[in-house]
Amino acid sequence: MTKSTDFLTEADLVAAFVADVQAQNEHHARHNAGCAPGQRRRPVWTIYPETAGWDLLLVDDAGVQVGVEAKLSLNAKVICQALPEHRWADDHGPDYRAVLVPSDKVQANLHPIAAALGLTILTAHREDRWGGKVSVHIQPRALPDEHGGDSWSVKGWFSWLPTKRCALPDYIPDVQGGKPCPVALTTWKIKAIKLLILLERRGGVTRRDMAHLGISPSRWTDAYHGFLAADRIKGQYVRCDRTPDLRAQHPTNWTQIEADFAKWAPADLLTPANDAQPKDAAA
Repeated sequence: MTKSTDFLTEADLVAAFVADVQAQNEHHARHNAGCAPGQRRRPVWTIYPETAGWDLLLVDDAGVQVGVEAKLSLNAKVICQALPEHRWADDHGPDYRAVLVPSDKVQANLHPIAAALGLTILTAHREDRWGGKVSVHIQPRALPDEHGGDSWSVKGWFSWLPTKRCALPDYIPDVQGGKPCPVALTTWKIKAIKLLILLERRGGVTRRDMAHLGISPSRWTDAYHGFLAADRIKGQYVRCDRTPDLRAQHPTNWTQIEADFAKWAPADLLTPANDAQPKDAAA
């Protein structure tokens, strides 16, 4: 067995960590399935890639959050990126903050400094085994378990006790964490996908549709730079060469949002044309 710490990209490092968390989840799920009433259950984590400014935001079934930044080496700049941007920012954010790095890329003496700042350093390395198998080892081995009942359950982790946790999207982003120039699934983008689904089903949308979805019409209906064009004959706004292709960006999320159509669609799917007022937008 040989030790190898070669992670070519941050996305490669994140993928290895995600696989480790998923393996822990499977183990904990089996344990929880056999729990008797009153027996302590182990946390199962939902993984949100590229959420709330983190490469990964982990959320357990009790709502506890762990923000993870992945880097190919640990230095002072990386530590600063995992800290709040200003003195009041610690009121909002995840319960725990961590930096994920390859085990051989940790600058000397930064572990105690990170601990003093309330950051957990997660280190990863690969081991090549017989038969071509590769295993990944993460330290600390366990994510924090606030209901563990003893100090070992949160050993190596530092609670930030935020007054408000990170806002979570309605759908788990179908993107990979750690990639350069990440594509995030924001609240605005979820609303935009809903509007584009309406557009596909009807062939056009109106200002009333936008108001129903809570999306500002200005970016969509501007006569020169809007994402949609005014169709005076139909009395609606229709697709044009500026319309973003959000289905290509988020194919899985698009399918999920479309499956929930009955939950968010306007009650009146045939909105009267005179509510659209495309003439004003084109003027």
